[in-house]
Amino acid sequence: MGMVILDPDWKILSANQRAAEMTGYAVDELEGMSKLSLAGPEQREAMIRDLRKVSENGIPSYRAERRLLRKDLSPVWVRSCVSRLEADGEGHILVLSEDITAEVAAREKLAWQAAHDSLTGLASRGRVEETLQNAILRIDLEGPEVAVFCLDLDGFRLINDTLGNSAADELLQQVAARLRGGLDETDFAGRIGGDKFALIMLEADGTEGPLRRAERLLALFAAPFRVRGSEIAVSASVGISRYPVDGLDADTLLQGAGAAIRDARHAGHNHWSFCTPRLKDDACERLLLANRLRNAVENNEMYVEYQPQYELEGNRLVGFEALCRWRGPMLGEVTPSRFIPAAEESGLIVPIGQMVLREACRRAVTWQTGLVPVRVAVNVSAVQFERADFVESVLATVRDSGLNPRLLELELTESTLVRDRDEGAKKMEELRAFGIRIAIDDFGTGYSSLSYLQNMPVDTLKVDRAFTARLSTSATAVTMVRAIIAMARALGLRIVTEGVETEEQAEILRQLGSDEVQGYLYGYPESAQSAAERVWRELVPAAILTRQGRSLALLVGAVGKQSRESVTGVIMPHSVQ
Repeated sequence: MGMVILDPDWKILSANQRAAEMTGYAVDELEGMSKLSLAGPEQREAMIRDLRKVSENGIPSYRAERRLLRKDLSPVWVRSCVSRLEADGEGHILVLSEDITAEVAAREKLAWQAAHDSLTGLASRGRVEETLQNAILRIDLEGPEVAVFCLDLDGFRLINDTLGNSAADELLQQVAARLRGGLDETDFAGRIGGDKFALIMLEADGTEGPLRRAERLLALFAAPFRVRGSEIAVSASVGISRYPVDGLDADTLLQGAGAAIRDARHAGHNHWSFCTPRLKDDACERLLLANRLRNAVENNEMYVEYQPQYELEGNRLVGFEALCRWRGPMLGEVTPSRFIPAAEESGLIVPIGQMVLREACRRAVTWQTGLVPVRVAVNVSAVQFERADFVESVLATVRDSGLNPRLLELELTESTLVRDRDEGAKKMEELRAFGIRIAIDDFGTGYSSLSYLQNMPVDTLKVDRAFTARLSTSATAVTMVRAIIAMARALGLRIVTEGVETEEQAEILRQLGSDEVQGYLYGYPESAQSAAERVWRELVPAAILTRQGRSLALLVGAVGKQSRESVTGVIMPHSVQ
């Protein structure tokens, strides 16, 4: 513990060796010095006020933390107890001090870490929210608007999956450096999670100022980034919200800017969009939907329906596509177009997808009569497919169900396949080696590139319903479907056409050479029980005719007056009874 005694003029009368070590002076150098000479300029006024509390205001003692300057001008933080020496009657002051430099440094480090993103050095999300809220409070008094920009990197997940986490981190650091270099004096920037950054423009001017700033932000990405010796071209999408137009608090403004990013992405890469009431309503709906969807998964409100697929030549049932459905007590029937995006965004698509696959495999087992094999197709989200344990999870589910893997087909979208072609192809090869078939869903609406198709282990192309709807009225649609079928034939792939609703469409597809079809003309999505009954009604009698050489009427006659239930007990799957 350092100790010094001050005279009434605050000069040091005596000091111990510890005080000398703390300040870097020798004991004899300290004696005679003014206590104030140890304080830096920014601390001197505070030290004067503190000493006066004891010497002039009659306060017997006080405690304080002060930053002093050592002899070499390096800082030292001390916690001091300052007391008046009542016994000597001379007005002397005793100062006992301990060195807390390491403690203060640790506190400052923790405070910095709490306020900054450790990877980029930009402000943390908490600090961004705090700064934005403080700006709003100031604006309430002074008047100017504030604009909030949220910025997302386009295709960052692909970069991360392709180059690895360390390269992706290096890219984020370079993005942060460019943002920092593009700040105006009154701007404030931070990283608010993943590849998302935020910028607060404290002196916005209507829409013109934010618009110009958005263009400047996008211009920061004009030049490629150099990561690990390679140049990487990266674009961004920017969402903008304004106070008080789009919200009255920090959280609402950040949500509004985040919602505007999604709108900017719909326009393509490297675009910006202002927040609108519609976007805010959409964001609120997605949040509400995600919360209720989580409860739906826990309460088993999700179920599966099955849409039949037919072989076009011969009009024979060959399988079903499993389709996820949601019916809840609060929202009633929720369409997949509403809840699937929310499930993917929240990550709930993983347990939902596992449920659908498990249920579809279990049901498909009951369709197998031993006479005619019936396939089941299951959609796979990109979120599911990209998981490291995806293949292992699928194989385990198929094994547990007892389904012949050759009767399962997994449907992937084109955008899923091109995210990481090498890794995706590896997963598909593992699945096909087990016997599972792979289909590309909604073909023709995405990349539709022969260059990636010829290198992908795929069995089936599913032509998107958008082409089917125009077959009767558009020669272009007919030409497109003809080209897709020709390409599939060249690659040895099976063609399934979706959305067939009229006999005219079916006839055109028959002439073009589609292998299979599905759509309302052939059957709406139906319950598992209805699907099983369809199998019994359409496939079992035909199989019996083929194998036993006699009609179903003869079979029924042979059992006399037995009820239909008794007959089905012989040849109908148990689940249908």
